[in-house]
Parts: sequence; C-alpha cells; structure tokens
Amino acid sequence: MSEFIYANKIEKSALHEHIFLTYLLSIHHKITLLIQARKAEKRMDVV
Repeated sequence: MSEFIYANKIEKSALHEHIFLTYLLSIHHKITLLIQARKAEKRMDVV
C-alpha cells in the first residue's frame, strides 16, 4: 500500500514539474517575441 502511495506522489510531482516547465517555456517564448518586436521597432526608427 505504501509503495502505491509513494509511486502516486512521484507521478504527481512529475506532472507538476511538467506543468511548471511548460509554463516557463511559454513565458520565455512571450519574452522572446517581445524582444523581437522591440528590435523590429528600432529598425523601423533607423530606416
């Protein structure tokens, strides 16, 4: 019984880790897009 509970805890923490990593990746992607947009704006100013 305790083995099952332990396995269940590992599964839950792995799921949380996956959700957290996905969240971080989406934030990183948004920041990258913002930076690219800013750089594009600066190029437009120069031209």
